[in-house]
Amino acid sequence: MSEQPHFFWDYIPFWTMTYHLAAVGWTCFGRFLLAFLMGPDSPNYIMRGFRLVTEWAVRGAALITPRIVPPLLLLPVAGLWVFTLRFLLATMMLQAGMVPSLAVGAGAP
Repeated sequence: MSEQPHFFWDYIPFWTMTYHLAAVGWTCFGRFLLAFLMGPDSPNYIMRGFRLVTEWAVRGAALITPRIVPPLLLLPVAGLWVFTLRFLLATMMLQAGMVPSLAVGAGAP
């Protein structure tokens, strides 16, 4: 009987990449919505935390997004870019065999 790879521990790079990029993408959208309530440069600790988590994504999106996009809309655009990056990396990891399979083994009932 062959040993099956562990669903979580043997695929840590995939789970880590997926989790962190999803968290950054959703935080971009959260920061966008919070900007309407608190203002984009609010000194509130929650807004500072959101800026800390998402600033690298916003700066990266600003480099590849056309300048016609207003600065306020750069946050959701950054979120979309992060989710696009997540999809591309997950696809590459799938092709490299680094993604767990949900298929039931041949001998399983």
